[in-house]
Amino acid sequence: MCKAALIGVFDLKNITVPDYPSEVVNTAVADAVKSGDFHFIVPYTPKNNTIKVGYEAKLSLHYRTPDPMNPVRMQFTLEATLMTVAHPNDTIKVKDLTECMLLCVSWVRYRCETLVHQRDEGLCLLLDTHYHDLDDTEVVPHTHSYVHGRSYLVDYNPILGGVALNSTGPVYYNVEHTEACARYCSKEETIKCQSFEYCISSKMCHLHKEHFLDVVDNGDYTTGTACIHFSRKSDSLFTLYEDQGLEPSKHKLVAHMSSPSACAKMCLDDEEEVCQSYDFCSVCDKNNLAVCGEENKDKIGLCFLATHHLGESGLSLTTGKACDHYDRDKFGDLDYPSWVSRQRISEKPYTPGDMTGLAFGMIFLGILLAVGFLAAITQCKPASVPKDFEISFQRLKSSGESSI
Repeated sequence: MCKAALIGVFDLKNITVPDYPSEVVNTAVADAVKSGDFHFIVPYTPKNNTIKVGYEAKLSLHYRTPDPMNPVRMQFTLEATLMTVAHPNDTIKVKDLTECMLLCVSWVRYRCETLVHQRDEGLCLLLDTHYHDLDDTEVVPHTHSYVHGRSYLVDYNPILGGVALNSTGPVYYNVEHTEACARYCSKEETIKCQSFEYCISSKMCHLHKEHFLDVVDNGDYTTGTACIHFSRKSDSLFTLYEDQGLEPSKHKLVAHMSSPSACAKMCLDDEEEVCQSYDFCSVCDKNNLAVCGEENKDKIGLCFLATHHLGESGLSLTTGKACDHYDRDKFGDLDYPSWVSRQRISEKPYTPGDMTGLAFGMIFLGILLAVGFLAAITQCKPASVPKDFEISFQRLKSSGESSI
């Protein structure tokens, strides 16, 4: 049994309980853990004797609603009940909440940050603005309508073991839970926040411009603290294509014994060239040599970076089991089409055809101006020339100088 103030007793079995808004649950769980009032019992059976062992929770990660085990539902938190939004970006007919959440996660035209499921009408309302950024007038009452926001924690990975980076960065106090700390990191403007620690006992949120992978090699971090560290998921900025990859001539191997997230970060941090995609192969074997290459056979955790993107005309992927292709979605603040358009403008403001046409145009303009000038002199010559007006070319020098 799990005991916590405000939320009563929750059985670990799959039963229905009131689904409180996430803000309420997160605060209640954090306070219960801090005061030592959050207990749970885990039964197990050694040698046919069932024993129940009681534990006291020392750390709270976060609360997911409505289903922490579902890969789609776990990305959302319940923000408000019996409420809706006045001006959604899109409204779609759906059969249930799960379909509405799946639509939000897979929406391409924009990143869906908030959804509203109107149960009686069977409608799904999608917004590109997070619930916490909505104006008060935008949220209005509605019967049997539930507002879910995309969890900020979706974009971060927890690093367990009481890890805390030694670097400095903005610190926020009286932060109620990890979700709120993740929100601070995602919205921070003074630094490009790559990671944060949340300390439940002091309710402190410490932000960093460094990722855990930036300091792991030199050991510039501490372990065993009363905080939990979260680093940004680099691969969340990419679109995944499973069991596929580029052919070996179109990418380069930069690391092995790596991970998809580490490979994504290497792509984003590549200073030699603009990495547009990467391939990650958990193992290179006979089933995927067309992607990882014969020379890398039997290696594991291979990371390949590429300057190619599936947005290119004619580019295609090769089938390769245990290899996944990741296409980059964001280049700074730009999506791929906008970035490509800007690159073409900056690199080639004029095509060769444009330059040829421009050259002929300038020559033709010069001819017209010369003819016009001569015509003007002929038509507008003075009746008499002053005696002191003389043009002499008789003292030309080989240097090109002349005396007038």
